[in-house]
Amino acid sequence: MNRNHAKTLAAAFVALSVSAFGAAAQAQSLPPTTRPSVSGDLLLQEGAAKGIADPSSSLAGKVRTLGEASTADSFAQQAAASGLFEVESSRLAMDRSNQDGIRAFARQMVQDHTAGNQQLMALARANGSNPAPMMTGQQEQMITQLQPLSGRDFDRQYLVNQILAHQETIRLYETARTSSDPGMQPYREFAAQTLPMLGQHLQHAQALAGSGVPTASQ
Repeated sequence: MNRNHAKTLAAAFVALSVSAFGAAAQAQSLPPTTRPSVSGDLLLQEGAAKGIADPSSSLAGKVRTLGEASTADSFAQQAAASGLFEVESSRLAMDRSNQDGIRAFARQMVQDHTAGNQQLMALARANGSNPAPMMTGQQEQMITQLQPLSGRDFDRQYLVNQILAHQETIRLYETARTSSDPGMQPYREFAAQTLPMLGQHLQHAQALAGSGVPTASQ
């Protein structure tokens, strides 16, 4: 190897090293994604042993129950599906869970998402659309997955589903809120008003999962 060739290889190695270091530094500067509390994460730790996904894991993060809201009609349809899933799965939790904290959370989900879907339907009809509230195939599968469960197994899976679903719904509503599509204009304010509530729901579900859930009723 001649001296000029060696110098060229050395320069290329330095350039690659600098590039890799810069990429690593940039990755470290990115904000962390929302995830459940890691301290006292009792339900999710037990769930992992039984094959129930932690919603903060890379596998669970790939689960998509909703698509991209590219148009006003697609947003309305997907938002309606999301609200219906919350209501149906939470009605099941009100019936199946014997945990006071989870039943109270589920009642709040039914109340808030029923009201949200009514507001969404009224807004859609006022703008010439009439989306049919229909769950996606994955949402129906999540409901089916819950039905045979009971006790702590049910509670674990319900909370995992709630965390995943609210993360996806927040993503959907953020897309609508920031959309520049003129057709999305009627939904931008609705999305902006709903996002704080969705964030509170997500934090509540994460807190329940992280705390191991309050004491069961006797």
